Amino acid sequence: MRLASGRDESFLSFIDRLVAEKPHLERARRRAIEFVEYVPVGQLNARHELALPISETVFFAGEATNTVGFAGTVHGAIQTGRRAAKEVIDVLKSVRRVA
Repeated sequence: MRLASGRDESFLSFIDRLVAEKPHLERARRRAIEFVEYVPVGQLNARHELALPISETVFFAGEATNTVGFAGTVHGAIQTGRRAAKEVIDVLKSVRRVA
């Protein structure tokens, strides 16, 4: 995260420094730590793999399956819901053509 000073600092370091300056924010610090999301080393494809349908019968959506920049957000959840709906429609159309 780039601060207004131009200095790079991790989110948690920033929160820790802020709490050191303003101790009454300790409760907010604990809540912030609960919601920090990160991708573990070697797991960059995890979101893509999580989004893959199973046998064209089970489809997944939600912010955790977003692979185009909106992971961890409501926007990402909505976007993936639309993606999954399109996948379902595509499968249904292909089944209808075969039948």
